[in-house]
Amino acid sequence: TPQGTVEADALQLELPAISKAEAVTLALVHGSARSMKVVARGEVSFVYRECAAGTYKAVDEETLAMGCVTCPLDHHCVGNRKTECPSGAHTASVGVTSASDCIAEEGDNKTLTVVVVLAGSILGVLLLAGLGFATYKFWRHYEAAIQAKKTHRIESLERLRKAASNVTNVRFNVCLVPFKALEAHGRYIQHEAARQRGDIISLDMYEHVLAFAEKYPTVFISHQWLDFAEPDPDNIHYRETCAAAKALCAKFNVNPATLFLWIDFLSLPQRNPTLKELSISSLGVYSSFARYFVIIAPPCVHKGSMLKVDKETYQRRGWCRLEQWARMTVGGLDNMFLYEDKQLNSLIGDDRWYTESIHVFHGDFSDEIDKFKIVDAVIGLWAHVLDARQKGSAKSSMTTIYDTIIKHKASVFPWEYFGGLIELLEGNLDVVLDKQVRSAAETILPNPTIPHELQMFLNSVLDC
Repeated sequence: TPQGTVEADALQLELPAISKAEAVTLALVHGSARSMKVVARGEVSFVYRECAAGTYKAVDEETLAMGCVTCPLDHHCVGNRKTECPSGAHTASVGVTSASDCIAEEGDNKTLTVVVVLAGSILGVLLLAGLGFATYKFWRHYEAAIQAKKTHRIESLERLRKAASNVTNVRFNVCLVPFKALEAHGRYIQHEAARQRGDIISLDMYEHVLAFAEKYPTVFISHQWLDFAEPDPDNIHYRETCAAAKALCAKFNVNPATLFLWIDFLSLPQRNPTLKELSISSLGVYSSFARYFVIIAPPCVHKGSMLKVDKETYQRRGWCRLEQWARMTVGGLDNMFLYEDKQLNSLIGDDRWYTESIHVFHGDFSDEIDKFKIVDAVIGLWAHVLDARQKGSAKSSMTTIYDTIIKHKASVFPWEYFGGLIELLEGNLDVVLDKQVRSAAETILPNPTIPHELQMFLNSVLDC
């Protein structure tokens, strides 16, 4: 009210919008905060005023009165409220009603574009560098893999060469016992005992072996041991061996005094493990050179296990199959016999028997590791089979064995033991059987000779 007026009939106030207000009570007070006195109180009647879009409720700076004021630049107004545009955005005029009227400045857009382009370029360079590094690493790994493959191939070819040459390489002497001495023993005696008696003929070089086999009838005796510690505790195989040797002499008109036998217990060192291992590694040589191959497998009982043994259990033995494999791949089925019922029965025509024999790696081994040890021996023998066929010098019975091996090739040469060695051998036979290996074999065979001192010894033995 005007100054000096004692009382007033009405009071007019301009209030901001109060959201959802249903009633307002107005009280006039007088005094300080501690002693405040209510001068008047009453109900208020008022009219709510909504500002138009593009304006907002505020104090007019010119009139200092509360009212609807036009929305300024860089703001948008609606519902009596003023809201500032986002940073970097502006309005083209006052009285803007919507946030969509806030427009980003062109300079900001350019800056944003530059930032995006720069960031994209950096990212592109990083990606390109990463791709280049990955390509470099891949190439290095690829080159390393190629080099490793070449190295593996060279090493594999060298292994094949060595395996092929070992067929004509005696790692331990070939030791034979004269049939006359065997009969005098009365049983299978140990190699060392036979050697001390002077009953062992020892051949040091492969050419000596071939020369001896050319001049004297030799027989390889293949059998299954009948006990764990000794081969023939009850002389069953000994008696069968002697009977088979006599039958052989009668069949081929051989003088028993000139017959020599290879028998594992007498021909392989038994006491020295190193020498024994060397001799076992030459088993392929031992069983391939002999003129005759005789299997001794009569029905009887294994003394250690008390299990029945016969020709069927013999045929399941891995080592027995290896002996037959060596013989068949060099000499075919000619002069291979099973001594049974006091007769020498030829293996020619017994398809089941020799089909089982070539599956060396499906035979029974006391130690499965032994299968890995004989891989190279089998490869070497197969190399010479292929060479003989290539030169057309294979025996007729060899064709049967060759065809059977080819028919069962995957099972004869299991991948888990041979890998790709057989394919590598067959594709590089001339490289594997190089001039040194071939020339050695070819120079040995035509004119084999027995060392003079050995011949003198043999003459003295035979004269006795």
